[in-house]
Amino acid sequence: MANGKLRPVWPELVTAVLGVALILMAPVRISWIGTVVIVLSVVSAIITLVLSKQSAKVQLVGMIIGVIAIAVGLLIGLKGDGQPTIFSPALIWVVGAGLVMSTFCTLLARNLKGNSKQVA
Repeated sequence: MANGKLRPVWPELVTAVLGVALILMAPVRISWIGTVVIVLSVVSAIITLVLSKQSAKVQLVGMIIGVIAIAVGLLIGLKGDGQPTIFSPALIWVVGAGLVMSTFCTLLARNLKGNSKQVA
């Protein structure tokens, strides 16, 4: 069921560079967003190395699991006691967001590649 080709991680690298730019140019109060963007792009790149060879069905299942993980993580974060913790179960949303980003980019790249073959 695998597609067999590893997708390049260019979208993740571009996103990480944008995160670094945001950290450098943003005011201190919102520069944490750049850090989140960098972490999400790293998680997505790691997931891409594992999942990009899989079929479109596996990609769609991964995207659904990612959306569920985002929702669960945000719900855990909202229901939390408000105390900052480093390794909170609420951080499952980061893995979910990386999974959604990876599967979306992989499916988009395959779709664009398929369309370019039809035109040629």
